Amino acid sequence: MTRRTYAPDPGGLISGAIMLAIGTAVTVISLGHGIGSLRRMDAGFFPMLLGA
Repeated sequence: MTRRTYAPDPGGLISGAIMLAIGTAVTVISLGHGIGSLRRMDAGFFPMLLGA
């Protein structure tokens, strides 16, 4: 029986890191606009959800 080793795909790691950075940036920037509440949402509520 041969032993298989796991080698992560570098393209997948890079694209995942880019998506994580974009989501974090959108979330942080949207916090400056105010979130509000579920009953009365402010301008930063929807971008915060998208970034998260």
